[in-house]
Amino acid sequence: MAFIIFNLLLSINVKAGLINFDFESKLDSWSSFTTINGSLGNTGVKIFDTNNDGDMSNAFYITPGKLDFNASVNGGGGIIQSITSLSGWFTFSADIASYENDPFNVPGGGNSSGGLVQMLINDILLDSFDFGDIDSLDTEFGVLSSNVYLASGTHELKFLFTRPYTTASNTPQLYIDNVAMTQVPEPSTALILLVGMFLIGKARLFK
Repeated sequence: MAFIIFNLLLSINVKAGLINFDFESKLDSWSSFTTINGSLGNTGVKIFDTNNDGDMSNAFYITPGKLDFNASVNGGGGIIQSITSLSGWFTFSADIASYENDPFNVPGGGNSSGGLVQMLINDILLDSFDFGDIDSLDTEFGVLSSNVYLASGTHELKFLFTRPYTTASNTPQLYIDNVAMTQVPEPSTALILLVGMFLIGKARLFK
């Protein structure tokens, strides 16, 4: 009986995954876009340790900025992907990093904007991270994470990278990797899961 319940739970607790969420297939399934007066700068996929765990893997990078200087408004661009889901609560997350690739390596130098990264679903902001000041040849790390309720159907997941300045040779490189989308079990499902695990444990105890 416990075995049947446990397998039923596996079919109920559906997990949805993004297509090419780790950029191992380069930018397959992702499209790029720019903001008004925004520039992508240099973009592509390269090996990088985005979450500072010592594990190097393919990551998307971008050096965003603006076409015309206007420090009061950010500009740049990003990547977008269409996803299909069942209805329910989902957790979206991603590892991000900013690297100040200053070719002159000026002591005490750096950049006053390591970049702003935003995660949106259907143009609704889920989470954001502002790297702020970043030292020359320094790398800073961050995480985007948020829960959101999605209706059954197709949705647009977007990552936006912006800065208040134009692009240059020392514009920080912004990285993103390990994008994840996981369905959150409903309370009733979680309760059934606990009951199923309890019955399994009990069955093993009385063998």
